[in-house]
Amino acid sequence: MAVPAGPLQSLPFSMLVASPPPEIKSDADYRKVDWLARRYALSVLPSVSSIQAFRQFTKNNTAQEPFAGFGDPLIGGAAAPRAAIAAR
Repeated sequence: MAVPAGPLQSLPFSMLVASPPPEIKSDADYRKVDWLARRYALSVLPSVSSIQAFRQFTKNNTAQEPFAGFGDPLIGGAAAPRAAIAAR
């Protein structure tokens, strides 16, 4: 988590690199850069006091009914026919 101040507030932290980048000769070379955002999840807050402000407005709600959610276990890739999925 970063809480920038002054001129650092305009710095896009997702554009920082984790190691010295290779020489950039074309747009494709940007894929080879070791971006910091690929190693770490970045969060930027406007100020430290904003953490307390966010907590002040949250409510402790409890669910009236239990919930179970199920997602698609085959995310991405080519879609397989239903018969092939059922056979697995």
